[in-house]
Amino acid sequence: MEAFRGSREELESREAASDGVVILTVRQSVFYDPPGVTSGVGGAGVANIRHVARLKKTPDGWRIVEWTPEFVEAKPRR
Repeated sequence: MEAFRGSREELESREAASDGVVILTVRQSVFYDPPGVTSGVGGAGVANIRHVARLKKTPDGWRIVEWTPEFVEAKPRR
């Protein structure tokens, strides 16, 4: 990666399990310039990663009990 151009997150789903755990699925898009390619704004490429997180409420607040990232794809934007 030659230059990081930012990221965007989108909530794909939110589920509540019977044991009180909340399961969030989030798609993260990471915008970048690959080596040798410089774009003015926004990045020439995008990588998509899906994150699945299981959260449980405790007396101290919400805690992540499991987190699984999954690489989906990387592709050019133009």
